[in-house]
Amino acid sequence: MLTRLILLFLAFLPVASARAIDRAEVERLAQPLIDAGLLVGCTIGVVDDDGVRFFAFGEMEKGAGVAPDEHTVYEVGSFTKALTGTLLADAQLRGLLSEGDTLSAHTPEGIKVPELGEPITLAHLATHTSGLPRLPPSMTSFKSLLFLDALDPYAGFTRERVWGDLAKTKPARPPGEDEYSNFGMGVLGLVLERATDKSYEELLVERLCAPLGMSDTRVALTDSMRERFAPPYDADLTPNGAWNLGGLTAAGGVRSTAADLVKLVEAALAGDGSETPAATAALRDAMRVRHDNGREGAAAAIGLAWFRSSDSNAWWHNGMTGGYASSVSLAPEEGCGVVVLANTAAAGVTPLGEKLLQAARGERPEPIELPEMVEVDPELLASYEGTYMITPLAWVVVRQDDRGLTAQLTAQPALRLHAASPTEFRYRVVPARITFGDPAAPAEDDVQSLKTLTLHQNGMELRAVRMPIK
Repeated sequence: MLTRLILLFLAFLPVASARAIDRAEVERLAQPLIDAGLLVGCTIGVVDDDGVRFFAFGEMEKGAGVAPDEHTVYEVGSFTKALTGTLLADAQLRGLLSEGDTLSAHTPEGIKVPELGEPITLAHLATHTSGLPRLPPSMTSFKSLLFLDALDPYAGFTRERVWGDLAKTKPARPPGEDEYSNFGMGVLGLVLERATDKSYEELLVERLCAPLGMSDTRVALTDSMRERFAPPYDADLTPNGAWNLGGLTAAGGVRSTAADLVKLVEAALAGDGSETPAATAALRDAMRVRHDNGREGAAAAIGLAWFRSSDSNAWWHNGMTGGYASSVSLAPEEGCGVVVLANTAAAGVTPLGEKLLQAARGERPEPIELPEMVEVDPELLASYEGTYMITPLAWVVVRQDDRGLTAQLTAQPALRLHAASPTEFRYRVVPARITFGDPAAPAEDDVQSLKTLTLHQNGMELRAVRMPIK
């Protein structure tokens, strides 16, 4: 064990120096998102050669004129998964379990773990390679969708329901292939609860928050945190709701501040003289590659929930709920890291974090390229309304209102579309777009053009045909 800890410390010793970035540099990268109406407000924490500094932009509440600060509380969404992976590493270093343990060794009596090929291990859960679906099956059933609370979609999802869903799940693929799974990470959180005989929040506080002085990182808001909790907004800056994940808390249920998460980054970057050796060792062990995803880009490899990029060897995780977005990234070799928290469910937070980390590493990145939006004739917008079928189980419903168009995919909320041209519309909440018209049809064939749309996302082009449904 001692040899392993020594190797972990040596692997994370900085070998290059970060460049100190000032407010002007941070403002050059962040302010355009505020000016373009993509964020209500955000708080940024930077760790670099000048130590720790915080920067705030926009407003804590739209129209109130009050800026956020490093103590403003936000939901961190799926960044919670990075905390869960770190807690798994900590439990493993303490000898309470092993990432190689089978999931079936840690389930309640009577819960049979589904298998397709080899058994699911805890490492599979932590690396999104378990074969479990993105969401629990009962959450995507037709009955559940009818009663889904769009402002708090996980409300009432108990631990018992998670275990019950696990027993009923039929994996689509054997363990080993990567497929992002909130369900799998939620199950891992329940395993950690059973192994330590503590609730997820109790474990988080005892092993990370208390040692690192992170008094504003909790699942349930304290009275003090509630007073500083930024109101949530969706990607169109419309008020939204806070999420309560219940039995799936380990997948995205934590709230925190930039001041707290910077302490986590500092602990991960600390050298041999770390004042919190157990937390630092757990963070470093979590940031050790367990699975190569076989592709280039930001998620080229993964440790215990933490992603590693292929081009910079940075470790990171982001998150988003209905009204918040987060990004935490660090470059251990250069000794720098960045935290970005926003009270808007906007896709721009993650690339902003990437740009800021590049700046902290001595680069001068260009600001995020913001697409220009155009006005479209309301009559043309009305002609796009309808129900489009991708497959018999996947539909897109396009509606017009006084603000333009929305598109709603099966089992998802309706999201605002923003016109880049009369036929191309972009989402703000996710990196995706929709084009209307059949690219194979003659340009003059207006009737054919109105019958199709194409969803462009994650390198895929999904064509949908409008159905005769009112």
